[in-house]
Amino acid sequence: MTQLLLIAIKTYSESVNNIGDIVGYFPDSWVFSPKEIEFFDIVKVAESKEDIQSKIPIIKSLTKAATTEWTDQEPEGKAVWQGEDKQYRDIVTNPKYKLCLDKGVIKETYSKTLDNTATITTLSTLGSK
Repeated sequence: MTQLLLIAIKTYSESVNNIGDIVGYFPDSWVFSPKEIEFFDIVKVAESKEDIQSKIPIIKSLTKAATTEWTDQEPEGKAVWQGEDKQYRDIVTNPKYKLCLDKGVIKETYSKTLDNTATITTLSTLGSK
């Protein structure tokens, strides 16, 4: 069992976080401070720390070179995240917390922002890494 420290009404801040965002996950034996108990929601879940960490989506930084010649121009760059469907999507808005507890299920938070679900990026050079 693992204890989740979640954003609650007292720690919610519009455009920064959402109620239910996972701030941290701790062993079942962890003792929270009185302030943590006062300001955050604490929920016990059956998932292990490793199970929870495996739900954090893969994030990659991509670059697109304009030329194969030597140049002093910076390559075009962007960040993408990989959803459960294994498709990479542009990160337009980067969430502060990567996971949330939504109706009792631990989920990634990237798809909660509509901007982050629109553009699917094809990675032609991903193969080796």
